Amino acid sequence: MKSKCDVLVVGGGPAGLSAAIHAARGGVDVLVVETHNEIGKPLCCAEGISLSGLAQVFEPKDEWICSRVEGVKVFSPSGQSVTIDHPDAGFVLDRTKFEPYLAKLAQNAGVMIETGSRAVSLSLHEDRFISAEISNSGTPTEVEFRVMIAADGIESTIARLAGLAKPLSPADVASCAQYRLEDIAIDVGFPEMHFDPAIAPGGYLWIFPKSPTSANVGLGVVPTLARNVSPFQFLDRFVTKRFSTFRIASKMMGIVPVFQGRRTMLKRNLMAVGDAARLVDSLTGAGIATALLSGKLAGDFAAEYVRNGERLSVLKAYPEEFMRVYGRRLRMYSLAHQIFRRLKASDIDFIIGYANEIFGGRRVRSIDSVAVIRQILARRPSLLKYAGHVVWK
Repeated sequence: MKSKCDVLVVGGGPAGLSAAIHAARGGVDVLVVETHNEIGKPLCCAEGISLSGLAQVFEPKDEWICSRVEGVKVFSPSGQSVTIDHPDAGFVLDRTKFEPYLAKLAQNAGVMIETGSRAVSLSLHEDRFISAEISNSGTPTEVEFRVMIAADGIESTIARLAGLAKPLSPADVASCAQYRLEDIAIDVGFPEMHFDPAIAPGGYLWIFPKSPTSANVGLGVVPTLARNVSPFQFLDRFVTKRFSTFRIASKMMGIVPVFQGRRTMLKRNLMAVGDAARLVDSLTGAGIATALLSGKLAGDFAAEYVRNGERLSVLKAYPEEFMRVYGRRLRMYSLAHQIFRRLKASDIDFIIGYANEIFGGRRVRSIDSVAVIRQILARRPSLLKYAGHVVWK
């Protein structure tokens, strides 16, 4: 492992690889260290992404797309449903192929990738972070850098060491469980979302088809509302009712953080991206698109920082530019999440019914989700009583 680089990226997932690719394309020397021994594994993700979220950073490739999403079916506690017909909605990826593809792009751009390696310490000198200790199979290497990008996920060691991230409380996360199911019958173009406190307290259940006979089926629950019932217990109840035959090919679990604003994104010459910076949709838990864009922007600004005299003012543009693109949506999703987790079943029935008025029987090419949330709140302002005290910086 090299002992010096311009940009040290900790984490080889979508956010870290996107950052590495764009930094290297900016003409600087980049090293990626990844804890796991293989890029793209283990998988902990529903693998869905919007067309716009993917295409703004990388061109879609058939080789790592499992299925094309043409809309979504949303179900309420009483059994009401709305089908949103949106032929340009997005994709269900195969991340075990997508991330190795990104890794190859990075290596072609000159990036060195070290797997089986994790950052265990961070050194500060005056006003800059200057080095990190990287452990590979127990062998430590001190790596000096000019700028660092933390892309090591929700439990980011680097973000915590830098003081960007604090430990998450149970109220700040959703606990998630997912099965990869085979031997099922499913409408491949239309994922399902089930919003029902009895199925997923404080969260929702998803079915993301990967083929006509397989899907990622999972749910997220708010731990404080689940009453000591594990996410897998909720998931097992649903699966046995929903599918007459199925085979569990794999299982996974994890947690999804809530969005916390720009305060988790930058400290001195260290940028955090993706889940490490809590850049997720608090309402649905979606995070691949924000990971890719935050990585791209961090990589671009890291290269500019190195090329142009290491002025910290260059890096300050990173959170500003990301928030320009995603801030409005993520703030509204955070507010919607605060409300949603407190809703009664009757409130959810109302929302699904209203969505049917807006989308039922229509084909749409784009959806302004913020405008839809505002319409719902305008129609039923009493929902705002469920909003917690939300602060974004």
